[in-house]
Amino acid sequence: IAVEDTTAALEEQPVIPPFAISQTQPVYPSLALEHGDVDGYVTLEVRVGADGSVVDARVTNDEVGLGCGQAALDAVYQWRFSPATQGGVPLESTTSVSMRL
Repeated sequence: IAVEDTTAALEEQPVIPPFAISQTQPVYPSLALEHGDVDGYVTLEVRVGADGSVVDARVTNDEVGLGCGQAALDAVYQWRFSPATQGGVPLESTTSVSMRL
């Protein structure tokens, strides 16, 4: 019964979202460089593990194109996060990240 009480109490705690603590900048793709002054944002959905590593990521919006989405993905897999927590316990979660290229 004590375990159930602890679980219920934990579920009542707010989830504190993950935040990036180490960010690798994306490498500007050569195709984008060939087009000159191209810039914009790439938005990614990032699944962060309980250890702060990037478990999975996908591009949800790439307003630039020209390989920038892949460049953002390559960079975000090198990021480290402070993981989401609930009641002080780290947990896996999903967050949105925007990168300017």
